[in-house]
Amino acid sequence: MKYILLFAPLFLLSLLSDAQCTGTFNSHLAFSDSCNKYQFEVTHTVDTCNKHDIKVFKNGSTTPYYTTTSRNFKVTFADTGTYIVRVSIKNTCTKCDTLFYNTIHVTCGSSSSSTSCNWSKAKIQYSAKCKNYTFEMGSIDTCLQYTTAVIKAGTSTWDTVSHNRVFNYTFASTGLYYIKTTFYNKCHQCDTFIAQPINVTCDTTKTCNWSKAKIQYSAKCKNYTFEMGSIDTCLQYTTTVIKAGTSTWDTISHSRVFNYTFASTGLYYIKTKFYNKCHQCDTAIVQSINVTCDTTKTCDWSKAKIQYSAKCRNYTFEMGSIDTCLQYTTTVIKAGTSTWDTISHNRVFNYTFASTGLYYIKTKFYNKCHQCDTAIVQSLNVTCDTTKTCDWSKAKIQFSAKCKNYTFEMGGYIDTCVKYTTATIKAGSSTYDTISNSRVFNYTFPSTGLYYVVTHFYNKCHNCDTVIYRPIQVNCDSTYSCNFSKAKIQYSAKCNKYTFEMGSIDTCLQYSTVLYTPGTNQFTTLSSSRVFSYTFPSKGTYQIATLFHDKCHNCDTLLYTQINVSCDSISGIYQPNMANFYVVPNPADNYLRVDFAGSTTEIVLQDLKGVVIYRGNTINPVINTSEIQNGIYFLRIGFQTARVEIIH
Repeated sequence: MKYILLFAPLFLLSLLSDAQCTGTFNSHLAFSDSCNKYQFEVTHTVDTCNKHDIKVFKNGSTTPYYTTTSRNFKVTFADTGTYIVRVSIKNTCTKCDTLFYNTIHVTCGSSSSSTSCNWSKAKIQYSAKCKNYTFEMGSIDTCLQYTTAVIKAGTSTWDTVSHNRVFNYTFASTGLYYIKTTFYNKCHQCDTFIAQPINVTCDTTKTCNWSKAKIQYSAKCKNYTFEMGSIDTCLQYTTTVIKAGTSTWDTISHSRVFNYTFASTGLYYIKTKFYNKCHQCDTAIVQSINVTCDTTKTCDWSKAKIQYSAKCRNYTFEMGSIDTCLQYTTTVIKAGTSTWDTISHNRVFNYTFASTGLYYIKTKFYNKCHQCDTAIVQSLNVTCDTTKTCDWSKAKIQFSAKCKNYTFEMGGYIDTCVKYTTATIKAGSSTYDTISNSRVFNYTFPSTGLYYVVTHFYNKCHNCDTVIYRPIQVNCDSTYSCNFSKAKIQYSAKCNKYTFEMGSIDTCLQYSTVLYTPGTNQFTTLSSSRVFSYTFPSKGTYQIATLFHDKCHNCDTLLYTQINVSCDSISGIYQPNMANFYVVPNPADNYLRVDFAGSTTEIVLQDLKGVVIYRGNTINPVINTSEIQNGIYFLRIGFQTARVEIIH
């Protein structure tokens, strides 16, 4: 019998998608041939639910050479050549189906035949369920005839049990038997026989109990310890693993308890086959495991916080932001006592204090992904004054903007007692539009102009509310070019301690300031704030560079200034000798314009390697960049340098 198997990925797909489809997806096409006469069989599909549609095509033809709906069929090919067998199987019960093709090479004409017997296909094969055996005597060969007999060890009589190639037989009792099959080749008038011992050990009074068959495990990062259910001396185990997205199952153990280290993070499937050798039955269990541990990462506890809201002695606790890696254990103790009480293992939970007084809350955060933990302790003074009025000091309308796209945040922290309703109205109109019921949300104004934003804050814990109004002038124009007139480097000094102020307040601007010490080629990041203090380590000449980024219009500029630190007392706001400047547009396409308030001086444009691309002066502040390649460049006037980008 010749077998043509389906590929493993198709079997895997059937296993993971629908266990009911496994039988169909394990099917394959078997055949035997006698010259140009072929006997075909679609195996493992003996099921009234399965419907077959089989077509045979000669290679290159779209018209079927032969069509059938039977799983067993014979075809006599008139001509030699290559033929394609298309097998379609549909399971009408489970609504699943499969389709596969096989190639047949017919090389023998009707006039040729073999003259010598070939017994390579003569075998005794079987499967068993207790004392019920299914026998299959080798592959299909239409020339062969079969006679099978059986005898129990210690007896003297052979009993003929079948003349078929495939048949079922039930042994009368347990014990050692001998099976003998005589194969007779009627085409070539020759025969042979094969005998095989079979030890029937099944006890029909017992059935398999799979209640102990389980896949259990514990993990430490990518190192897992598996335990396949409880101890059962009848059971044998075969465990395989496959990573999602791959096609190969790897056998990793034949033990009930074993250790296994996954090669990398990701989704895996574990499959264990349990075979009961006592009762000759088996089952399989598949379980998914998401391996998330990465030993190259350290624990980040920025999300670990103790937050709460209260109504009298009833508190709602929230332990930081959601993090699926974290596990929580929260305990409480009253000041003056000695016993910590565990009150929750949840991230968010409610707790009622027994009485007023000073308490301490301690939460242990355990990161199961990276195997580390920390603890936070916070004191709470439970006073439960029910006559207390609502405190609205934290109720604020805050926002950031990028053109007409605004991100609003109502207050600076989460308060689970407060509910929010925000509406907006444009100046000159009469209709309020409700835009959100959230504390943090995004909103895009339909047009420029003056708007009023009003938020209603309602404290459901204390049953009180308030309303806050805030005017917002939306003036974003997408054609607007950045105006860096407010971008300046200003400072005051007391000896070598300097206080810097980067121009006037502009909510659109973001700042990044670095320090360069000439002669050392070292840059030091000083601050990302508009106003900050810095103490120079020693006297000398330093250069300060600040990158101003306009987040509203997505453009930036770079200002430099030189500072001589001599530790002399300096008072007031000091402007450097060389006035600041800025360039527009940035990024540039065909030109750059330099706005410079100082006296006439040289302008130099250099690339990142220091090669001079352009040299001019501030009398003619427009630079033609149409012939300059795309890239990052530095434009220098005296000791000041601006970073510019050219994009055509």
